[in-house]
Amino acid sequence: MGHKLVEKELKKGNRVIAPVASKSSASNESGREDLLVIPWNRSSVFSAKTLIREALRFGGTLDRAVILSPSGSEGGFPLDMKVQEIDEYLDNNLRGLVYLIRELLLQLNEQKSATLSFAMSDQGN
Repeated sequence: MGHKLVEKELKKGNRVIAPVASKSSASNESGREDLLVIPWNRSSVFSAKTLIREALRFGGTLDRAVILSPSGSEGGFPLDMKVQEIDEYLDNNLRGLVYLIRELLLQLNEQKSATLSFAMSDQGN
């Protein structure tokens, strides 16, 4: 779903910042000037701040953001987790996302017509 969304926005003439989970996926092999693929560590507050800083450096301003559901989250929260597993799940999947949303809201709040959207896909689509 992420690739399709990126392609759609690029076709509209928008500049796109696409955070990815690993540095190897972040290589900007397309060589496009309107696309920035950047690594983002979901468990790091600093990575969220770096992502926003680099996005502003790349695009100058943020007027729209779309948060996609994380990979593997479509099945819902596993109910049979132990407390330690829940803490690890929160650290690895949600904490950085919350910080990223906070940073996005701070930046988008400065724009007069900014949009923050959330999207989920069906598993396998």
